[in-house]
Amino acid sequence: MAHSKVFVETTLSGRMGRGTLGGIAAGTMFAGIEIWSATSNHLPVRAPFLAISTIVLGDSALTTGQANVAIGLLVHTGISIFYGMLFGLFTPRLRTNGTVALAGLAYGGLIYLIDLQLIAPIWFPLFTSGDQSFSLLVHLLYGIVVGIAFYSADVRRGEPFLSVGKRIRSPARAGSNGSGPSRTEWTEQSRRGPRGVFEPPRR
Repeated sequence: MAHSKVFVETTLSGRMGRGTLGGIAAGTMFAGIEIWSATSNHLPVRAPFLAISTIVLGDSALTTGQANVAIGLLVHTGISIFYGMLFGLFTPRLRTNGTVALAGLAYGGLIYLIDLQLIAPIWFPLFTSGDQSFSLLVHLLYGIVVGIAFYSADVRRGEPFLSVGKRIRSPARAGSNGSGPSRTEWTEQSRRGPRGVFEPPRR
């Protein structure tokens, strides 16, 4: 009797859940690196969140004192979750964990290009004044962490954590010693020859 492995497709809500968790994890990592960068440059810990709050309060909020850490944290978390969920819409097309990792890396780079090279110069010029190579690196790391949240899901279920391609096991090496089918496999299936069905002898 032939056996086939059935993969259960994760529902859209399941992918959105993974995207939410991945976005939060990646956003936390992102914020941690930004805080480290701020303190390394003798800026207060709250500096990154004050800057992010200007997305809704305007650039002038920093000079008027209206910039708010809580608002910055909410905006940062919301954006992180949004991008994590958006990535989940494309994961069913990714066949291996390695492909997910590469897609996550590219996704992080795409977010950088859209947010900081297209949108920021027009509406949020404050974010164009920092070290762009460092910002690109952080966005790439964000994409990788989001991708990890989708490891071994959908068609990738049961795949090793680190894998780029799927190996197909040769029937000739199916036995435990590599010389042929194992005893269990012999007893699970019949062999059809020119004279009909051959049943392996029982010992």
